[in-house]
Amino acid sequence: MDAANRLQFDGRNPALKGYFSLIAPAFQEFCIDDFKIGDLHMLAAASGDRLAHALEICSRIENALDSRPEAWRVYLGSIKRPGSPEVPLQPLIIRRKAIQIVRAVTRMLAIARRNSAEVVFGGGTFYWPLSGIKLKPGEEY
Repeated sequence: MDAANRLQFDGRNPALKGYFSLIAPAFQEFCIDDFKIGDLHMLAAASGDRLAHALEICSRIENALDSRPEAWRVYLGSIKRPGSPEVPLQPLIIRRKAIQIVRAVTRMLAIARRNSAEVVFGGGTFYWPLSGIKLKPGEEY
């Protein structure tokens, strides 16, 4: 898929982590092998009829978001920085932004379905090859 239709999450960004924690678990069934959505190294894929199922999941998520308030906080645990007290990690979720993300995933799945292609989600060791980042000669993923 071309770069314009890719969706990337920076797992170090607490705000994006909030959206990811809200949306990603619904796609756990697409994980390959024993990978878990949200793990550092994970790989998930959908093609064929599974793309239709993934589109249904997006529709259910978007419908659920429609009934949420304009904004709310999601608790992701706590964070402790050196020399500072432990504080809760509760990013603010904006409903409009969450729906935009779901629609971006929906668009990506619909493009793949129209083109009889496969959508692959990955992180950690899978990030570079999935993002099309080329390594220097002699380096391996």
